[in-house]
Amino acid sequence: MRLNDKQFDRAWFNDREGLVEWMKDALRNDLPEQVKYFDDGTLCEAVDNSINYAFKYNCQTMEELYSFVSIMFATTPSFAQQPKIARILQKRDLTMSKKLDMIVNDNNLVTKDDWQDALENYYDDKIWFPDLDVEEEYK
Repeated sequence: MRLNDKQFDRAWFNDREGLVEWMKDALRNDLPEQVKYFDDGTLCEAVDNSINYAFKYNCQTMEELYSFVSIMFATTPSFAQQPKIARILQKRDLTMSKKLDMIVNDNNLVTKDDWQDALENYYDDKIWFPDLDVEEEYK
């Protein structure tokens, strides 16, 4: 029996623990500077919550899911809330792969200033850690 790509992706999606571990290891390999301060448990929690967030944007393949989550770690967990980026992600006539490609690679659509805006005005680490009470942590 051979699995097609969609069946393979669904198998991964159904093994959530395995998916989180795989993605954690991939992020450690692909984005070492961005994740170096996360211990494994904390990174797994952030990855798990990132996957939930990416599914809300209708990521349907492993490629789309990993690309979306990678952007979250490379830029800001809430990058999708920046208005220009949000407009692209809301387009219904494009695949998620195409949308993510446009966001990352078309500097005319999403500029450095837009990424800076996402970081400065839309950063929300509650996406990674919804139960974290920063106010309480520093009392």
